[in-house]
Amino acid sequence: MSRLRIQQPWRIAAAIALIGILFKLLHLTYAPELLIIGLAGILILYPIHFLKKRKKGFLDYAKLFFAIFGTLHYGFRIFHLDYGYVFTRLMQLSLLLLIIAYVSEKYVGGTSSKTEIWETLLYVIAGVGIVIGATLKILHWPYGNFLLIGGLVAAAISVVIGSFTPKE
Repeated sequence: MSRLRIQQPWRIAAAIALIGILFKLLHLTYAPELLIIGLAGILILYPIHFLKKRKKGFLDYAKLFFAIFGTLHYGFRIFHLDYGYVFTRLMQLSLLLLIIAYVSEKYVGGTSSKTEIWETLLYVIAGVGIVIGATLKILHWPYGNFLLIGGLVAAAISVVIGSFTPKE
């Protein structure tokens, strides 16, 4: 019997951060604590994951920059700290870099397996649920909470499932 082993522990920290975001949006207790644990976990564990990787490409560096600047941006914004705009601009630049790197690697010169396609589909469903749900919640339209909760739960599930998937 094989033992289940976490392949990428930083994904658990990302799931905790997503649950912290959900708690913050629904005004539940322990939201700040979950956010701090999740964001600190990402800031510590993702660079460790990056350093352990033997073969690093352009996409790997783009992911590292986005993980660091995105986490700092969100932390500064959610806790209303000064100079958050600096991390907002750095996060936007790193997101643009990440999109360029991802498209160039995955769709221009690479091939995708069925598992990768299903994982991408789950991420897209989660992202669409979060974006549309947040928009509906901001506008106080019906079903905003439902879509937002569904999107955040789908994102947390996909991150946790992906943490047990072995990568090359």
